Amino acid sequence: MRPAPWLHEIGRTFQHGFVCGLMDKPITLAFAARQVSSPGLVGVFLEGAAMACALLDAWMPWKKDRWRALLESVGDKHVYELHAGLGMALARANQSLESRLHELDPVLRWLVVDGFGFHHGFFDASRHIHQRELPPDRIGKGHQRRVFDQGLGRSIWFACEADVEVVIATLRSFPASRQRELWSGVGVAATLAGGVDAQELSKLVHASGRHREYLAQGAAFAAHVRHRAATFSDHTDRACQILCGVTVAEASATVERAFRKLAAGGPRHLHESWQCNVRKTVGKTLR
Repeated sequence: MRPAPWLHEIGRTFQHGFVCGLMDKPITLAFAARQVSSPGLVGVFLEGAAMACALLDAWMPWKKDRWRALLESVGDKHVYELHAGLGMALARANQSLESRLHELDPVLRWLVVDGFGFHHGFFDASRHIHQRELPPDRIGKGHQRRVFDQGLGRSIWFACEADVEVVIATLRSFPASRQRELWSGVGVAATLAGGVDAQELSKLVHASGRHREYLAQGAAFAAHVRHRAATFSDHTDRACQILCGVTVAEASATVERAFRKLAAGGPRHLHESWQCNVRKTVGKTLR
């Protein structure tokens, strides 16, 4: 399948999940599976539903915590997508991230920031991708801003319709200080969403240069998302092999081991350390 049609199918699935979420009725994994054309799109559907549920919580907070109910229903396999969907809702509702981050898991809360960044690039590519506008003021400095850029990097894959040459040129147009995280986000999208063949993926590897480990870090995380949900696909396996140099199962195990180390008593900045440990491990494979 050519890149654009497949990415458009992902977009349609997200929209369908969003509409179902707005119906304000219970959503189960079985229901989500019946709504999609491929098992690999269940997570996309649920990300859209999560955004809708979180928006209803913002607009009609007197009823119930719909996003939390969805998390409890389907979150074990799709916890990452649901947190990203929450971030997209906070961006759409123009709400402060801090209003929700404090109540979430200290590692997973950063996926909300990622979703916040993805929203800005996906829905306003002109400003945040093509004009390279800085993150909004309500995005803090340091790691929070870096994670915003990871989400923005994911959106670049869609904004450029998986045209690798355009993706590369777009990444290089950003200030050098932002490129590492953008490459990481592209690694996630190229592995999770796909849409290109092995030759195009190899172009990404060659162009990444000193950001090679960040590209691999993103691909490893995407592999973990697929492995956790048990929604494997040929493009995910191909991308993982090319971008990480290992199989989906091996990359997922790397991410999981890094997470367990933190759960056993890691340092204060858990998410940053989690990513750093993954990056170091996959970096050894690449050398």
